[in-house]
Amino acid sequence: IITADGWQAAGTTLMALRAIIHALRGWPTPFGAALNSTTNLFDAEGRCNEPKDAWLLTTVADQVMEFAKMRAAT
Repeated sequence: IITADGWQAAGTTLMALRAIIHALRGWPTPFGAALNSTTNLFDAEGRCNEPKDAWLLTTVADQVMEFAKMRAAT
C-alpha cells in the first residue's frame, strides 16, 4: 500500500516498493494498492471517502491474511 502525490508518482512508487521487497526476499502481495494523496482520502472517522480506495485496501488486507493463514498451516 503506497500513497503518492499524483497517479504518475503512485505507479513509480509502487514499482520501487515491490523491487525493494523482492531484494529483501520478501513476498509482496499480488495486488498493490496505490492511493492518490492529492485527494482527501479519509473522512474525520478514518473511513475512505471513495469506495474504490476502500476496495483497494480491503483487497490487500485480504491477501495478507490469506498468506498468513497459508504460512501458519505449514
